[in-house]
Parts: sequence; structure tokens; C-alpha cells
Amino acid sequence: MKVEAEAGRQGRWIAGDSEDENRSQEFSELKPYYDQLTALVAAFSKQVAVIQGGAEQAPAPKDTEWVLLKVIKWKWSEPRWTGPYRVTERTSHAVRLDGKGDTWYHWSICRASDPPAGTRGDVKWSVREQP
Repeated sequence: MKVEAEAGRQGRWIAGDSEDENRSQEFSELKPYYDQLTALVAAFSKQVAVIQGGAEQAPAPKDTEWVLLKVIKWKWSEPRWTGPYRVTERTSHAVRLDGKGDTWYHWSICRASDPPAGTRGDVKWSVREQP
């Protein structure tokens, strides 16, 4: 406050400092404005959700058999998602994937996916079988 400006260092806080009282009075005057603004944003968000056809919801993960897993330490030259992985176990918040060990992954880093179309070995065999 004044000590900081004059001495260039932090001063000790003294109870009943008039500058702190003024600051708390300013905040108490702004509280009704903040409350009205928060209510307005909440009402506007509901209106936008109604116009867009309801709140956006992620697809139900409980029905998903295959998922893509988001890469946490992502580099620009690598894909953002890996997989697809088969879901072996699931809870309301997490999933365990085949080929990823005993680790549980939160649904927020998983995305529903189609089953894999085929492996490279399948493609090689199908090419060889053609006349």
C-alpha cells in the first residue's frame, strides 16, 4: 500500500487500514452487479441450449464397444488420438482397454469409434487372393 510505494518493499499489514476498508467497500458495492451478471449469463445459456435443440451431450459411452484414446503428451507430427481399442471393462466414469494393461482411463479422454476395418495382414491376404 503506501509503504510499498514509498519504500519499495512490502510493509506490515495494520488492522483497520483505511485503504483495505475502502477496497472491501468497493467490492461490496459491486456484488449485486456481479450477481445480476451471473444470472443473466445463466439465463442466456439456457436460451441458447433451447434454440440449438438442447444441451450438447456426448454419446452414451456405455454402449460403445471400441474407443479412441486421446494422447496426453501430444506432438504436432503425431496423431492426436490412438486406437481403436476394445473396451474390456467399464464403470460410470472410467474404462479399461484391451492391450493397455490394468490402467483405467476416464471417459473424458476417450471417444467412441468404429471397429477397426482390418489389419495389414488382412489386406495382404485379400490382395493375394485376387486373380
